Amino acid sequence: MNWTDELPALAALTDQQAADAINAMTTIVRARVPRVDIMDYLISNNKLVPIVLDTAHASAATFRFFANSPDYGTIDVDAPAFQSVATVLIADGLATAADAAAISALANRTVPKYPPVGPGMVATARQGVSQ
Repeated sequence: MNWTDELPALAALTDQQAADAINAMTTIVRARVPRVDIMDYLISNNKLVPIVLDTAHASAATFRFFANSPDYGTIDVDAPAFQSVATVLIADGLATAADAAAISALANRTVPKYPPVGPGMVATARQGVSQ
């Protein structure tokens, strides 16, 4: 979708108002999550210590590997490997589905829907549509 596709819904606005409205539009993209953000979530929800101290479950050991590896400064929480670890942590009672959802939500990034648009661009696009 191009920003010009938004113009019909903004017809009652001035060019400046339409440009401002377009520039205010956002969308959500998924991004890798800094490992520290995941740790902060687990600490603040009293989940990290039980996982770190757990020696009975392979899921805890696998999570500790992710948590301590310098190769994982950021983690793709949508990757099958991470999803598997989360699923097993839940099955082992070390995390809940709500924890997994909250960690997954850390990957959501709000970004502008379109590159910046000025009133002159809106005016030019509107002239092209009306001709």
